[in-house]
Amino acid sequence: LLASCLMHAACGLAPARQPLPASLARLRGGAVQAVSSAKLPGENYHALAEKGAANANLPLGKALHQAFMAGMYVAIGGIFAYTVAGALSVGPELQRLVIGLIFPIGLIFILQAGGMLLTGNFLVCTAAWLEGKITLEQMFRAFGIALLGNTLGCTTISLLIKEAGLLTGGMAALAKATALKKTSFALVPTLIKAVLCNWLV
Repeated sequence: LLASCLMHAACGLAPARQPLPASLARLRGGAVQAVSSAKLPGENYHALAEKGAANANLPLGKALHQAFMAGMYVAIGGIFAYTVAGALSVGPELQRLVIGLIFPIGLIFILQAGGMLLTGNFLVCTAAWLEGKITLEQMFRAFGIALLGNTLGCTTISLLIKEAGLLTGGMAALAKATALKKTSFALVPTLIKAVLCNWLV
């Protein structure tokens, strides 16, 4: 037995385990099976397609509510990121880094609360359509509901922040500069940046 263990250790192998007696296996609830918690890429894709079909078939009220909440969560993440970055006396490169590190908090809120984000629907509903789980009309309906709800949610948080008097100082200056910069780009570079941004999300 010792020689076998040493050989397995020398070869980088774990020694084979003898099966537990039936009496001990019963005590711990039966035989243990090795189960992987990670999915293969194909399994992930089909799971996303199922999610897209579920999103596309949600009743209007529930879908709009989920999209509205997702818009609010994204706005909260953005406000937090701009508040911190705007308070720092650093260059624009570091400010962008801080925003990039903090903003995903809004996406984590959405994942935990189950909101419906337009960028997420672009992925899951398109996969559902490609797999024949929903129609083209259902896919565009899901896109439209997510876009409307996200816009209303973001706008609501933005108005609340403004009316509460919190849109001041470095955050206000940074938000204004960002808005002016984003609206000054040419059409084609803006479309390309939107594709790349959606790809990352």
